[in-house]
Amino acid sequence: MLPRSEAIPRSLGAMSRAEALARRLKLNINSATARQVLNSLDDSVSTFVGQFRQGRILKELPTDVLNMTVEEALLHSTKVRKLLLDGRFVK
Repeated sequence: MLPRSEAIPRSLGAMSRAEALARRLKLNINSATARQVLNSLDDSVSTFVGQFRQGRILKELPTDVLNMTVEEALLHSTKVRKLLLDGRFVK
């Protein structure tokens, strides 16, 4: 099991921020990598990559994304979203 890939916290009534983002981006919340990303929305991309992704992902990520939060980066571009969610880069 991946670190931070536990179930996304759900709230009664209204959707949580992670659920709403997953629905908006059409992410599979049953995927361990998607749950890991959604549970790290407030981390910076550089911190997230350092903890949970292989260093080779840095060659593909635009440098301006590294200081964004994971949530901002997911909304930044499709390429960034795919890189953060791709299972090939998981440590």
